[in-house]
Amino acid sequence: MLLKHLSLDLNNDEYSEEETTRFGFQTRYLTHFVERRMRRLRFHADGFNQLLIEGRRYPLDGCPIVPDKTALSTVVFDAARYQTANEESRHSLFLQILADGIEKAARSFTIPLHELKTAMEGFVEGGYVNKWTTKRKLGSGLYAWLDCLLDQSRFLLTLRVELRGSIIVEDDVLETLPDDLLFHGEFADVRIDEGSYVVVVDSSGDPIYSRRLDVPSETFARRKSPRGGSKQSSDASILVPVPDEDRSTGAVEIERHADGRAFERLSAQRVGAHYAVTGTPLYARGIARQDVVEAEPDRDGGIPVPIVTNRTQRSKYGVVRVRCDSEEVAWQVIGLLEERGLEPGFTVERPGFAEDIDWPKTGHVRFPTKAGDIEIAAWRVAADLPPKSRRGHIREAVKDLDGVLGYDDSCAEGTDI
Repeated sequence: MLLKHLSLDLNNDEYSEEETTRFGFQTRYLTHFVERRMRRLRFHADGFNQLLIEGRRYPLDGCPIVPDKTALSTVVFDAARYQTANEESRHSLFLQILADGIEKAARSFTIPLHELKTAMEGFVEGGYVNKWTTKRKLGSGLYAWLDCLLDQSRFLLTLRVELRGSIIVEDDVLETLPDDLLFHGEFADVRIDEGSYVVVVDSSGDPIYSRRLDVPSETFARRKSPRGGSKQSSDASILVPVPDEDRSTGAVEIERHADGRAFERLSAQRVGAHYAVTGTPLYARGIARQDVVEAEPDRDGGIPVPIVTNRTQRSKYGVVRVRCDSEEVAWQVIGLLEERGLEPGFTVERPGFAEDIDWPKTGHVRFPTKAGDIEIAAWRVAADLPPKSRRGHIREAVKDLDGVLGYDDSCAEGTDI
């Protein structure tokens, strides 16, 4: 099974709940850094998916596999050194405990020891800092960054907004104790709402931060027409028919109607009597970003949202769609696509229909509000392929990964994966 988790802890029988909790918080900045790099390896371990390094007064001789598919590696914990250490000196203490633990585990199990040590070396070379950033384009020359910092005392999320090279916003948005269980889902995306407000939303789509931007109105209100001119446009939604084979897929993006028809709803801009597509199709075929289409509502059939009937102009955009067997593979694919300049989103599929499940939409990425016992059939990742994208380069990086069930990088006429 895939090795996914890495943690440092103190033995619950030898140390108080307060001591173990504080130690867990203080060490997560290190294990989170190494764990993220470990997950990219997609390393298959024999009988466990978690590696727990546990500090004790009297360590065990071997490394047993304990409940929850966890390989337990116990090491000597120097309580006196820990109690007198300051934040700076704790870096080396925590690194030594982690190194002792993974080296002991490597004597009992096959683990990616060299890669884990390399990740730890990178942590030291980076100044003992665990930080990462997500970038979004919000408008013409307008970009936003969500800067994440995880250290021994806190997790801090900072929003930076840049307009044509100048920082116009730099605000702390969220602060929690240093544990991803606490900040996971508390933020998910940044977007523009109500014309001029920059909004950070959580995984349920609810805003956690909002601020009006004092920028020229044309930054948001005017869009470059796919025909090359500049026309006033308005936000809209359109429905695109999905292939028959996808109609039974349990994905919230597919809207099913009583007459048997099924559609995917995409965002669009109304340009004159036509629509310019601005969304990324996860299922719909024969359509891509910046295509210009004709669409009419079927009021007699009870569907007031315009349904695409014809494509009048094809853009130079394409779509890459990747179907994955697990969330871990989907995130690996997302990382590879982002490294190549794409902005992917993803959804989940499950057997049967999904009308009874609350799968809220958060910006371009969909997150389940609960995992629970919901049976997931696959994870699907999709991204726009801008003109002149190196499709072969992207294809070779993604399609042969373990866990990728299918790959398609058609322009707009491809077959389904």
